[in-house]
Amino acid sequence: VGDNDLHLWHRRYGHLGEHNVKKTPDLVNGMEQCEFTDKRLGTCDSCQIGKQTRTQSHEQSQKTTKPSELVHSDTSGRIQPVSFGGAVHYGLFIDDATRYIYIYALETNLASELVKHFKTFRKELQAKFSCKIQRLRTDNGMEYRGEFDKFLTKKGIVHETTANYSPDQNGIAERANRVVGERTRAILHDANLPKELWMEITSTVVYLMN
Repeated sequence: VGDNDLHLWHRRYGHLGEHNVKKTPDLVNGMEQCEFTDKRLGTCDSCQIGKQTRTQSHEQSQKTTKPSELVHSDTSGRIQPVSFGGAVHYGLFIDDATRYIYIYALETNLASELVKHFKTFRKELQAKFSCKIQRLRTDNGMEYRGEFDKFLTKKGIVHETTANYSPDQNGIAERANRVVGERTRAILHDANLPKELWMEITSTVVYLMN
């Protein structure tokens, strides 16, 4: 398989969609001379397995213009098996204006653990953009209550929560969570890697997405 193989680059980029793979020679240094031999990617069995989903909402969201004005967050469900690092969940924080994704491994789904990562994320975001987080949007899960909610109140961060069984109201985070999970499963299947590597693969997928 040569470096002009469309299927190869689709896999290298973590099962990135065909349209976006074809744009990479114009965006990535070192790929200027790459001319894909295949015009169409066709059906990828690993993508079919990893990306099965229900029909998604097509309602458009209003994007903010300033970093830190709004942050979206979501956590994964419990993942089996336990990762090599001891994680059973991961958490996502997404800046609305830049769509930059931050990911953290979680050994529990407790507010006490998640808020520690949020504090780290908050400091990093403030250092990067010199502005404070104004709003945090979540699905109002138990992991965002108690200690987490108290910290938000203390720092003057407005906690926007969604209605029950309405994931589309937190669509940015829900969609990112779904895409991360899909591509992680596709890579694990494609490369036949141990499932315990899911956290490392998930972090790689987020890196590629950013």
